[in-house]
Amino acid sequence: MNGSGDIIIEGNSNVILYIVESFSATGSGKINKIKGNQTPNKLTIYNKGYTNLTGSGDISGIFITEKLNLSKTGSGNFFGHILVSNEPNINVTGSGNINGVLYAPNSNINFTGSGNTYNIISKNFKQTGSGNIFNATSYIDNTDSNYKFINIFPFNLF
Repeated sequence: MNGSGDIIIEGNSNVILYIVESFSATGSGKINKIKGNQTPNKLTIYNKGYTNLTGSGDISGIFITEKLNLSKTGSGNFFGHILVSNEPNINVTGSGNINGVLYAPNSNINFTGSGNTYNIISKNFKQTGSGNIFNATSYIDNTDSNYKFINIFPFNLF
């Protein structure tokens, strides 16, 4: 999804998307946000491939992905959770806020943005930006080079 189009989930519906290749949200459009309401539990995206979340649009959802590019620019905000299983290095840039959990226990996270971020779990964490980080935790296990990631993809679809 790029440009300024919106994806709106109406009513009491919940949407689950299973993506095999890649998912990209790079424009100023909004995903699952209606008139100021943030409802991340209404949208879950399972992505076997690469997830690219950049741009200035507001995004609300739960993203479960193998690989991630994350940059929230302008006034764009992310509401929900991002779980990443197989990305060695994640750069978090931009001035938008990330309100939720970034769970990437196998990843080295470099936070260079000026926005606020909450609840980061990673293998290694480095902050060089001016934003605030709340509850950042790095898990380093000297006996095993790879943290064991729980298979969060349902039904072995991938």
